[in-house]
Amino acid sequence: MIISPRMSSARAVVVLGALSWLGPFSLDAYTPAFPEMAADYAVPDASIQLTLTALLVGLIVGQLVAGPVIDSFGRRNPVLIAVVAYCLCSAACAIAPGVESLMVARVGQGLTAAVALVAARAVGRDLFEGKALARFYSHMAAVTTVAPLVGPVVGAVIVDWSTWRAIFWLITGLGVGCLAVAVVFLPETGGVSMARAAAETPGTSYLAGYRSVLSDAWFRACALTLACVSGVGLTYLAGASFVFQDGYGLSATAFSLVFAGNAFVLMLGTQVSSALIGRFASSSITRVGLAAQSTVAIWCAAALLLNFPVLVIGLSFAALVFFHGLLMPNLTTLAMTVDPAHAGSASALVGVAQFAVGAVTAPLLGLLGSGISVAMAVILPSLALAALLSFFTLARTAQYSRHTIDVIPQTAHGDIDTSHERG
Repeated sequence: MIISPRMSSARAVVVLGALSWLGPFSLDAYTPAFPEMAADYAVPDASIQLTLTALLVGLIVGQLVAGPVIDSFGRRNPVLIAVVAYCLCSAACAIAPGVESLMVARVGQGLTAAVALVAARAVGRDLFEGKALARFYSHMAAVTTVAPLVGPVVGAVIVDWSTWRAIFWLITGLGVGCLAVAVVFLPETGGVSMARAAAETPGTSYLAGYRSVLSDAWFRACALTLACVSGVGLTYLAGASFVFQDGYGLSATAFSLVFAGNAFVLMLGTQVSSALIGRFASSSITRVGLAAQSTVAIWCAAALLLNFPVLVIGLSFAALVFFHGLLMPNLTTLAMTVDPAHAGSASALVGVAQFAVGAVTAPLLGLLGSGISVAMAVILPSLALAALLSFFTLARTAQYSRHTIDVIPQTAHGDIDTSHERG
């Protein structure tokens, strides 16, 4: 059933997708300006790379805090407060006088964007179940997972015409636009979780959600798999500029075109996922996708080590990005099949899983410099195989067949009718 009649499925994708753009777009829209920023601040490249890690740290910590908050106090008001703070932090990035103050502002960006990310997934869980939830996350992925790929393209264009600070003013404007969208269109859907929190003993509700979610072996298996899959994508994201620009000599413009192609392939993967959901269970799609991703990751490693032509490298990574788009919405759906009363806490842990591995690999790649291709050749297949092993062992132990999601018909009103059976 649709929990809130005030939000159609199409509007949910647009509104929640806009809120979910804040974190991913902020992540790396400024990466084409790294050389300019290093020169402006007179610091090593590695110091600028750490500003990316700073945002990842903020996203991780912020989601852990935001999960119980939106379960206890609802979705709408925490989002509005957080987006206002996000705009202020983004403006602080634009005027940061030194790299240290930029890092602090980036942490603030991550902390505040995290609330919007957690709330967007939780609202989706409030509204939809079953196949409808899987389709919703696929559509959301089409909107949100292209953000870190589109970001550098936009950033490269801005750097050609202005300074790196203009990128952060654009990000500030994006925050203002999302705030307007949330004020007008975001309903409060957290009635179930708020009622549960009100009934619990004061001081215990904050951790109750995490205890409940983490006690579910199925969730733990899906979250670990999702962390590894996301780590594959973030490792590529962090290392691509070094491989293509430093290793193969691509210009900033050519590199932005590569990323634009990746954005298209990623969207294609999410749409293929959405189409397959109507015919196959998400767990089945995930098993096949993980096996394919592992195969492609091993091929990418070989291509990097053997210095294959840039066209081969580009197409190989495009295949890796495709399976990333296929897997992420399905793994998110499978992980979010928890008690709706703790959707915020589950969403927070899903978000932490998405960024935790990248927070480790991104600075590592930045410090390696010329050895980055070798590092990627080791990290990419390792994470892909770890994801495969996790889902085929831990998830089987957790009896994942009981979590198969059934096909759900559309209602006459155009919204998605939902029902879900976990076994």
